[in-house]
This record gives sequence, structure tokens and C-alpha cells, in this order.
Amino acid sequence: MKVVITAGLLLSLSMLNAAATSQDDAFQKIARDYIEQYLQANPEDATELGDHRFDGQLTDYSSDAQAKDLATQKEFRDKLNSPVRTMSIFAF
Repeated sequence: MKVVITAGLLLSLSMLNAAATSQDDAFQKIARDYIEQYLQANPEDATELGDHRFDGQLTDYSSDAQAKDLATQKEFRDKLNSPVRTMSIFAF
């Protein structure tokens, strides 16, 4: 009886781990995309962090750039909130 319970528990944990892994992967992609767009939009910060791909550029502080940045921030916020609402660790 203990073997059956242990096997069932291990199977349940492995299924939970598989769901967490896909959520982790989704978060990692969002985080990488966010960091990449942030560094492109803020080249001085990129240089300060040691990323020299944008050394010849300066941050655009125009009102159009500020509006675009705000829209981008909202998109990332929505992406981060979306998986939490739609994904469940019990949805297999």
C-alpha cells in the first residue's frame, strides 16, 4: 500500500513540475524580451551594464518615444498577467 501511495505522490509531483516548467519558460522569454527592448531604448544604461551594442546611440526623450515606451511597458505588464490568469498548474 505504501508503494502505491508513494508512486502516486511521485507521479503527481512530476506532473506539477512539468506545468511549472512551461510557466517558467514563458516567464524567461518575457523577461529576455523585456531586457532586450529596455537596453535598446536606453543605450546609456546598456553601456553602463557592459553591453556595447548601442554605444553610438542616445536615449530618445521625445514625447513620441515616451508614449511608445509607455505602450511597451503596458504590453509587457499584460503579458506577465496573462499566463497567471489563463494557466493553472492543474490544467493538463
